[in-house]
Amino acid sequence: MKKIILTIVVLTLVTISCNKKVVEQGTVDTRMMNNGSEMMNGDTNMKTYACPMHPEITGMKGDNCSKCGMALTERKTDKKVVATLYSCPMHPEVQGKLNDKCSKCGMPLTEPVVETAK
Repeated sequence: MKKIILTIVVLTLVTISCNKKVVEQGTVDTRMMNNGSEMMNGDTNMKTYACPMHPEITGMKGDNCSKCGMALTERKTDKKVVATLYSCPMHPEVQGKLNDKCSKCGMPLTEPVVETAK
């Protein structure tokens, strides 16, 4: 009788634990918004800003670098955006579709892949 009660308690705890994980994950709205609260439509002509000393630090106009505090400047125009591929902010070598999950850290792929114009 004790084994049956213990089994029921363990199964109940496992079920509750799994249910909480599903509720915590919830539904993710993958649409992103800019500071103007307008929905982004995948426009590849969007201006991006980066730190002159730390080009991996990117942001919007008026932001400062999180490493050195310098103001972010507009990226040079000798690069074009390839709209079909995006990379992980932490692992640029991981590429895929917009908002796919990074295989290393699980973050969504949100950084457009850029290539040097020829």
